[in-house]
Amino acid sequence: MDEKEELLLKIKAVAKEEATKHGFMNEEAVTKAFDKRMEGLDLEKLKSFDGEATALTIKNIAAELEKLKNRKTEMPSRIDANVLKEMFQKSMEATPELSSFLSAKRKDSEIEIFSTKAAAIMTTQNTINENNYPLEMIESVNMIDEVVKKRRGYDFIFDVADRVVLSEIEKYTTWEEEGSEQGAFAVVAEGGLKPLVSTALVRNYATAKKVAGKMVITEEFAKWRKKAWAVIQQLLNDKLMRDYKALALADLITAAASYTGTSLDDTIVAPNDIDAIGAVAAQIQALDFTPDVLIINPADLWRIKLSKETTGGYLYLDIQGRTGESLLGYNVVVSTRQPVGTAILGESKLFKIEEENVTVRLGYGIEYTTSGGNVTSVSSDFDTNRLRLIMELFYKAYIPTAYTGSFVSFDFTTVKAALLKP
Repeated sequence: MDEKEELLLKIKAVAKEEATKHGFMNEEAVTKAFDKRMEGLDLEKLKSFDGEATALTIKNIAAELEKLKNRKTEMPSRIDANVLKEMFQKSMEATPELSSFLSAKRKDSEIEIFSTKAAAIMTTQNTINENNYPLEMIESVNMIDEVVKKRRGYDFIFDVADRVVLSEIEKYTTWEEEGSEQGAFAVVAEGGLKPLVSTALVRNYATAKKVAGKMVITEEFAKWRKKAWAVIQQLLNDKLMRDYKALALADLITAAASYTGTSLDDTIVAPNDIDAIGAVAAQIQALDFTPDVLIINPADLWRIKLSKETTGGYLYLDIQGRTGESLLGYNVVVSTRQPVGTAILGESKLFKIEEENVTVRLGYGIEYTTSGGNVTSVSSDFDTNRLRLIMELFYKAYIPTAYTGSFVSFDFTTVKAALLKP
């Protein structure tokens, strides 16, 4: 074996070992490419071949490709072939002999560096592997933005109250009311003694109340179910306002008067519901108030509306069943929030409400249990990956003493019994 043949075998062995070791090509491709590209090289160039440098160069190429693989999340989704070629060539600059070997252009001696599977037309069936997606992924599906809410009774308290919303309310609201008066002005004869007249003021006040509630969720729920969490927060805000309105209504009912009687008592034969409303209106007007709103349950409204004469004709064809429409000249508020068989009649805007906007806080807290007055266990939100949502609203609701009697809460049966002529 001559010197040239020895060098060729040495170079081939090094190139084959390193190339196949790093998965650049198979052994047959290395042999074929090597034989083709080494044709015509003179002995001096072969003698200058550095096997260790060649091995190092191939290792460097493999390392660069491995870096590309590991950094795939930071690279563009499509890598330009020219960019790869440039990186490949830079990694071989330290070994001109191998560079000459790889860059020798011959039509019948192409080297396969990368191998890919046959490409396919991408469709919705073969491009995305659904892989039994978890329920949380429903958040990514096109959904109706607005949640479908339950139907609930109409909260009417703001229709009858004088309501004001402030950025911040004080703990107390105070006002002065007209108190008792003594004496009276009169016609006085010339030189006569003028009568003594006096009056007084009474200070009254209302105290703020707080409506509040909390909800505890896991951090994972807030993180992975963002759409559901946003909807739940909206529903919680709606519930806070409903419960707040219910509490304000309870304040109105507490402050409202009951039917105490009028001159119509014991005077009407077979009194009906309209008679009962008229008697309550007479009581309110006797105190110099002007009732203008009637709050009634739909069952009672339809009982009145379907009342008939002895001949079968309807008595009250003008009765309507929605807020803002009238019955006997009164605005009618129809709501299932008003118990069946009862109603409220009064002069609107004399019931006062002051409120702040809803405050929302998100933070951490603890849960604990007790037994026999002792704490037996404690669970921390921070330790258990929970969050605590707190919502609150401050408000005041009151009727000034001077307006007592402007609203009357009554029962139809009780008023009709008082009106019935013995």
